[in-house]
Parts: sequence; structure tokens; C-alpha cells
Amino acid sequence: MKKNEIYEIEIIDIGNNGEGIGKVDDFVVFIPYTLKGEIIKTLILKVNKNFAYGKILNIVKQSEFRVEPPCPYFYKCGGCNLQHLQYAKQLVVKKNIVETTLKKQLGEVEVKDCVASNLQYAYRNKMQLPATINGIGMFRENSHDIVEIENCLLCDNWIQTFIKNIKLFIQATNLTLYDEENHKGVLRHILARKVDNNYSFTLVINAEKLPKEDKLIEILSNDFESFSLFYCVNKIKNNTILTNNIVCLYGNATQNTVDFEIEYFISPNSFLQVNRYIQNCIYQKIQSLLNSNQIVIDAYSGAGLLSAILSKKAKQVYGIEIVKSATENAEALMKHNKIANVKNINGDCALILPTLVEDLSKSEDNISLVLDPPRKGCDEKVLEAITLAKPNEIFYISCNPSTLARDLKKLTTSYDIEFIEPYDMFPQTKHIETLVRLKLKK
Repeated sequence: MKKNEIYEIEIIDIGNNGEGIGKVDDFVVFIPYTLKGEIIKTLILKVNKNFAYGKILNIVKQSEFRVEPPCPYFYKCGGCNLQHLQYAKQLVVKKNIVETTLKKQLGEVEVKDCVASNLQYAYRNKMQLPATINGIGMFRENSHDIVEIENCLLCDNWIQTFIKNIKLFIQATNLTLYDEENHKGVLRHILARKVDNNYSFTLVINAEKLPKEDKLIEILSNDFESFSLFYCVNKIKNNTILTNNIVCLYGNATQNTVDFEIEYFISPNSFLQVNRYIQNCIYQKIQSLLNSNQIVIDAYSGAGLLSAILSKKAKQVYGIEIVKSATENAEALMKHNKIANVKNINGDCALILPTLVEDLSKSEDNISLVLDPPRKGCDEKVLEAITLAKPNEIFYISCNPSTLARDLKKLTTSYDIEFIEPYDMFPQTKHIETLVRLKLKK
């Protein structure tokens, strides 16, 4: 097989990145935006040792599950991967991705049906868009080429209004956009978040101060009744978006909201899942499986929201978080909500966990461990600490099936899997959230 050759290929599966998989004489070809069962003509773009990449030239036989993507940027922008597939089938594909990925490490596993989002579009409460000399938009997949956009259907219409306002501000003030090659230009990223009916807007700048801020406040005020405006100074020559140098120019420095009767506060660099409906489905599931005699250890506890939610059901909760500012925020959260049965511990989970579980195991209470690590999964030392500490059960929340599979392989030497349940946190995209419950082997 060579680059620029044309083949007629049947798509036999969908891969982890949402792309179609076909074969030519047992040689695997990945072709984005194709669906299982389709026969397509493809142009080969790149050939590696064991596989190739192609693009659609035309569809010879179309899948009955193919739909017309509503987004005009879909085939260009790198934000979505599955808009061309009926939503019910997206859920099946995501379940299969989790199942196939885990099987490689664990052998046969049973995966529950994927829990659907209540919204297929307009579910995101946050967007962050790069601003470069080539425009404001989204990067093409696996590149830093900007696809300029006016709107994103994964958010509600407010994002379109915000993008329009930023462009009006740029035109009115001649604000320069960032050039990655020579590290010049002021505006690097724009971030926007909607929490309830309040908006938070942040401009990331390659400068000490946002120029002509009053003009931007005037423009935004025409369309948004309640908003806060921030700028974030970022002069670092890498892909970091937010730094800790954030200044509130207008409105409140934090936004408050309520989940599970817990009032909490959000700032521009606070973590909040982009799909709160699915976030709360996961938290509700974990909470429902706890009882009043359980002690819960919330590893990777962040600013303490999940710890606070679980405290409503559990006897005692311990939150472990390595970032000191996050632990301080968690302490403030508990104090504000008058929660007395949560203890926040600042430190490395790998060091704290074994001693903590050993101390707690002296009581008659069951110990549940909640893991919600970043995409890279659990640190090797944390997994070792868990297998030494042996809490009674584990709830593992994962946003990456590959690292989940790796970690479960180690944990299942001491634990049995009770259930594996995917949640569609990110409709129209390849991404999937998974909740796994494990019980200590008897």
C-alpha cells in the first residue's frame, strides 16, 4: 500500500477515536467519518508499518445509521467525531469502546449500557477557544491549524453571542492576536462558562494588562445581563492555557451554584465537569451505594465537591489532595456548608493512603475508596498503596478507557469487579466517562 492510492473498502468496526476501521488484504486502514457496514472509496493519506490512514472520496454503500451533521464545521473542526452517527448508536459505540479496551487487559468483561445524556447538543457549560493570527476557533484534530468558528452546537446560543462580542472588541480596539512562532500578539485564548444564569468570561493574554477593558465591558453588557470578566496573564511559551495570574475586571470573582444541597463557588480556574447532568448521575450512583456506617476516602479530591456530596450519606469522609490551594478551597467549602464529617488532608495519596486505611481498619466500619484521577490514570505508587491498604471497595471514575484498563489489571489481583458502567459525558465526541465498582476479594 502506498500514499495517494485509491481503494474500495468495507468498514468493519469503529475505533477508539470514532474513526472507521477497514482492511485491505489484512492491512488495517483508519478512515474518519465512516461507519460500520459502509463501503467507501478512500484515498490513502499516510502509510505506517502496520496501518494506514485514509479519507473518504465517496460512499458506495451508506449505513442506515448515518445522519446529516447539523454543525457546518463538523468535518473540519477537531471538537466532534460522531455527529454523523445516530445518537442511540453513539451510545452503543461508546459501550463497545470501553468493552474492547478493557478486554485487552482483563479478558472477558461485562459492560452495562451507556447512560445517555439528557441533552445531545447544548450540554456544555464551558468552552475554551484559541485565538491566533489565523482567527478564533478550534484546532483541527492533531494540529494547531485554526478552524475559525462563529458558534459551537455543543454549547447553547450564548457562545455564539460571546464570540461575536469578542470579535467586535478586536475590531474596535485593534487588539492583536497571538502568533505562536514568534510569541507576539496579545490575545491567546478566550474562555467562557455559564453556571445557572451567570456567565464568566476570561481572556488569556500575552501582556501584563488587558487594554481598553471598558470597551469590552460595554460590548458584553449589551447582550449579557449578569456576567464576570477576567483576564489571565500567560507569557509562557507552551500549550498551558491558564496560569494563577488571574484578575477580575468586572462582576463577582466567583460564581455560586448548588448541587445535592451543597452550595459551592467557582472561579475561572476551578474544575467543573462540562456536562453537569451526567456528573450528577455519576455522583448520585456512588452516593446511593453508600450507607451510614461507611467511611469514604476521596482520593484526588480537588476542591472537595464530591467529598461534600458523599458526606450526606457516609459516616465520615477523608479527602486527599496534593494541591494545597485545592485543599484550602475544600476546607472553605465544608465550613460554608456546615459539614462536620469531612476531613481534608493535603498531601500525596500514595504516602497517606496506607497509613490512613490501617488506622481506619481498626474500627468495624467498611472503608470505600473513590478514585477520580486525571486522564493519565492513577500513579503507580497510588495503585501500590491501594493493594497494600486493601479498602473494602473502590469506586473508580475514569475519563480514559485505556488508562482505566491498565489500572484495573493491577487492582483486580485483589478486587472483583462488581459493575462497569459508561456515561455519555461528551455526546457527539469520542470521549466517554466510566464508573467501575470493585469489591475486595474474600
